[in-house]
Amino acid sequence: MTGKIHRIMSWLIHPALRDCIPRQEQEQLRWQETLQAIESVAQGKVVHDWLRSWGSAKELPAPKVGQ
Repeated sequence: MTGKIHRIMSWLIHPALRDCIPRQEQEQLRWQETLQAIESVAQGKVVHDWLRSWGSAKELPAPKVGQ
């Protein structure tokens, strides 16, 4: 009986983990990017870089609000 239950649990758990782990990794990456973006904004880097690029040959696109 124990072997049967173990196989059933494995059959249920393995696909869930296979789907969950990549999502968790993606969420962790997004969180790190968010923290970096917050730090850049806090330092004024995003806006200052954009403003300094005005009128240059390599003018940067406007920062996106809410992303």
